[in-house]
Amino acid sequence: MKEYAEFAGQIRSELEKDILPFWLNRMQDGQGGFYGRMDGCGRLVPDAPRGGILTARLLWTFSSAFRMFGDPAVGEAAKRAFRQIRDRFYDPEFGGTYWSVDAGGHPLETKKQYYAIAFAVYGLAEYYRATADTQALELAVKLYHDIEAHSKDPLLGGYLEAAGRDWSPIADVRLSERDRNDAKTMNTHLHILEGYTGLYRVGRTQACERALLS
Repeated sequence: MKEYAEFAGQIRSELEKDILPFWLNRMQDGQGGFYGRMDGCGRLVPDAPRGGILTARLLWTFSSAFRMFGDPAVGEAAKRAFRQIRDRFYDPEFGGTYWSVDAGGHPLETKKQYYAIAFAVYGLAEYYRATADTQALELAVKLYHDIEAHSKDPLLGGYLEAAGRDWSPIADVRLSERDRNDAKTMNTHLHILEGYTGLYRVGRTQACERALLS
């Protein structure tokens, strides 16, 4: 137990003294969000696109850290990430979230990658857990319904990979050029499971429970 406590202390120290300060002090941009890229020499690329997955991961991380440690600066960073998802990545016309926006926050790659939408659900649920902000829970539920309505395969089960902005089929559903162009992947299913679990933790609806068990 002593070794466990020491290791846990080392991890917490790394998080509070290195990882969180890096993102707080170096990666917050002047547009209310976070820079999308830094090169291997530590130089920022200010005009790099902002990715939906990175923003959702930051939302989860800052929300979880704020819930655990209560640092106001971390809480403000979580709020910043939440506002980015709500105001820039959420598609007000068709629902779902964009894959990326440009440095000014305008839609860039507008396809609906369910992997990314699931990450947004995960981050929003954790933000609600940390702050009790009902806007975050409402948006998480909307995105959950979008996944269920457009990604779930009613005939064969499971979840499809991606769609166009208006939920129409697209030929290339890959996350990146290195991935196979498969209709369904374990990667997307794992992250939908992760997002739904986070949502069920704070919402506990029967519909979300059924989706998890199916």
